[in-house]
Amino acid sequence: MNLHRVARAALVGPIMISGGMLVLTLGSANVLAASGSSANAATRSSAASNLPQSSSRKHDHDTIECSPGRVPLKHGQCAVTFADPGAGDKNSVGQQVCFTVSPPTYGSVGTGAGNCAFVKRNLKALGTFSTSGAHCGTALIIATEPAENNQTHHTTITIICPPPVTTTSAVIPAGAPLPPTGGGWLLGAMGVGVALVTAYAVRTRRWFAPRRLAAGQSA
Repeated sequence: MNLHRVARAALVGPIMISGGMLVLTLGSANVLAASGSSANAATRSSAASNLPQSSSRKHDHDTIECSPGRVPLKHGQCAVTFADPGAGDKNSVGQQVCFTVSPPTYGSVGTGAGNCAFVKRNLKALGTFSTSGAHCGTALIIATEPAENNQTHHTTITIICPPPVTTTSAVIPAGAPLPPTGGGWLLGAMGVGVALVTAYAVRTRRWFAPRRLAAGQSA
């Protein structure tokens, strides 16, 4: 009976170790996925809260656009055009327009003289949006008119996220050892446990089988 208890204890130990490693591996993956989802939700919430509000004096004829509307994450650029035809107002030529980005970490707008430009005779103020290379998703490009009680207009720009990197894309040279993974450790631990139990069972049977046979014959 003692030998059977020892064998069961030797079998339970590796199984418990393997189960614990499996729980840790799956738990870590779930935590990482939850963290990524929370970060994306926080970014979208921040962009929505920073949406510019219209001033008391509306200028529906003013427009702002960025072309193209989708740019790559690294070294992405688009041409920002603010148009103020001045319909129903005084001539808008020479009026200052300042550009900002929300969230500001997604990129910036340059005009050759900081982030502000003046409306030219073609009734347009120009700038260039450049990505920061650190974030992807949707951002706002905002045009503010200081002479019009800081009235704001905005457009959206989409920064394209790079495709996810998969493990199959990595090339491992022939003969090189495989990198350790959670699944590899788990399978290794289970293999060691099975080997220990098998070896113990074989030795126990080899040692005690002759004694049991002799006892049976004497009986």
